[in-house]
Amino acid sequence: MEYNYNNSLSEEDDGLCRHVISFFRNNTYFIACLGLILLASFILVSRVQDTRKNTTKMNQELKLQDKIVQEYQHLRLERQTLTEYSHVKALAKEKLHMSDPTVENKKVIDVRNSGGNFK
Repeated sequence: MEYNYNNSLSEEDDGLCRHVISFFRNNTYFIACLGLILLASFILVSRVQDTRKNTTKMNQELKLQDKIVQEYQHLRLERQTLTEYSHVKALAKEKLHMSDPTVENKKVIDVRNSGGNFK
């Protein structure tokens, strides 16, 4: 019995339902395998999408880490520059109006013989 697609389905004509039920009964293994394949493909696509999302997140974190390392190196260089003797000496002269002691005011202390007693 063939189904004619041009005619509308009437309540009395249940031939299509029989064919569909017969198809599912005869091809149960095929339908089960098709379902398993679809399920496995959905799982695979989901995992690939999660991997892409995690890779994007990791790349953003690595960029942030590189930026922080670069800023840290810049701060180390700035600290080294600010703690140099010539820089400290120039700031002391400019802002605090300090000067080097004169030769008469300099004293040399021999720490080896004093025993740590300074007066």
